[in-house]
Amino acid sequence: MEAGAANGPSGGVEEALSCFSFNQDCTSLAIGTKSGYKLFSLSSVEQLGHVHGSNDIPDVCIVERLFSSSLVVVVSHAKPRQMNVYHFKKGTEICSYSYSSNVLSIRLNRQVRGWGLPPGRKAPAAGDQGERGASLGVVRRPAG
Repeated sequence: MEAGAANGPSGGVEEALSCFSFNQDCTSLAIGTKSGYKLFSLSSVEQLGHVHGSNDIPDVCIVERLFSSSLVVVVSHAKPRQMNVYHFKKGTEICSYSYSSNVLSIRLNRQVRGWGLPPGRKAPAAGDQGERGASLGVVRRPAG
């Protein structure tokens, strides 16, 4: 989704929105921008609660958070075939996957299985309470 400059909820800084997504139970909003990504809590109707922000990966085109956990998956326009899984509270990259075609969409859930992964690779084990792993998959554009 492409959008023009918008006043952000943190300080009124104008920043171009490149993507956004809600987590699986709609309690969190993830926003991707030219300069990185931001995560917000939707626990209050009146105000967005800033949870986390990162400028480590510029030009974000996909950002997804696993429920209200510390796992976030990010894809950038600079590397559209690479999917990175981060534990943002620890500030660590859990894994990085490269694919032969662009990553078009990401869907996460709590099941312990991996699909769309290279042979022999398992979904990353997660460190937060309640996280049991994430199913990772890549939706590929049909040939033709």
